Amino acid sequence: MASPRRCGEFAGRLHNPSERDGVRTIQAVQNLVPDAYDCILSKLERASPKDRDDADYLFRSQKLDAQVLRDRYKNELRHNLIGKIEWHDQTLELWIDIFTAPR
Repeated sequence: MASPRRCGEFAGRLHNPSERDGVRTIQAVQNLVPDAYDCILSKLERASPKDRDDADYLFRSQKLDAQVLRDRYKNELRHNLIGKIEWHDQTLELWIDIFTAPR
């Protein structure tokens, strides 16, 4: 295990990368982040109560559109699912009913 001093020295070098040998600057880096619809659809296959609650929070807090969620499911996810597709279809509709129900 490294001593705290050695870890600190290493961390100090990370804060000033221009002093390290072989450092290159990358000009074109694109960060891709899933949007709220992607996050909800990623939870659909497992469909645990925690996943449903997370998806419900995202849907309500981001004021998402149920039809957009249906369209994204149909066009981007449904053809990639394994197993009983009808089960996933029903799960999505159940979740949308939960998401759009008044509180």
